[in-house]
Amino acid sequence: MWRVALALVAAGSAGGLRAHDSFRAGEKLTFDARWGVVPAARLTLEAVGRADHEGEACWRFVGTARSRGPVEVFYPVRSKLQSTALEDGFQAREYLEDRKEGSHRYHRLTVLDFDEGRGRWINYGEKSDKKLKLSGPACDLLSVCYRVRSQPWKVGDRREFRIFADGKYHEVVIEAEWRGQREFPVWGEQAVIKISSDEVFEPAKNSKGRMEAYLTDDMRHVPLLGRLKVSWGTVEIVLAEAEGLAWPLERRAESGRRPVRHAAPGGASD
Repeated sequence: MWRVALALVAAGSAGGLRAHDSFRAGEKLTFDARWGVVPAARLTLEAVGRADHEGEACWRFVGTARSRGPVEVFYPVRSKLQSTALEDGFQAREYLEDRKEGSHRYHRLTVLDFDEGRGRWINYGEKSDKKLKLSGPACDLLSVCYRVRSQPWKVGDRREFRIFADGKYHEVVIEAEWRGQREFPVWGEQAVIKISSDEVFEPAKNSKGRMEAYLTDDMRHVPLLGRLKVSWGTVEIVLAEAEGLAWPLERRAESGRRPVRHAAPGGASD
């Protein structure tokens, strides 16, 4: 479930921006996930703040997942992921997984030194410590969300993102295919850009799924809606709450009237 959410949340930003222009410390996005029409999970993605890691300027990111509805009965999920990644480029340095998914339990730490070409994959549950041989830099499953947001995007752009997960590399190509106005149940009419990928990895099945997502067409590129089609069905995530954004994202007015638009700094109106 958590991999699905990250595949959908990983999404773009406007041109020539620094990371702190598209997000800032304290930003927290909360999503509701559905499996078909069935409520599946509540997900969060948070940029906690900057940190020093062995003399390098880094960001700390945290993601959580908690199952809801019928899924809570037959496949309960209680997962928390923590990432430490370089401020410049979002290359992963440490990635901690504390995951409880159905009957599976994972407590693992991945430590990556791309300059030296080596790393460690420590599985506390199995009491194993595996040495890794690295062939180049990569993001982890959390930091890639922010790397993609910090990139320039226009319709027709195709970019490849490298992710290190489960002790190996994965390549994901994302394309920006459409921009325009779209209506959203919570946020009303928004200017958005649509991205998609046919190369979202599905490790358990050794196969790939298709992802598409709609992002605000401004410097933040906040993900409002996403869908992932995989071997076991279609998952949709919808942004439910957005806290600590660089500037507010207006909700739909309760009266049904169009919300007041605020000018986005250096970009389209929000």
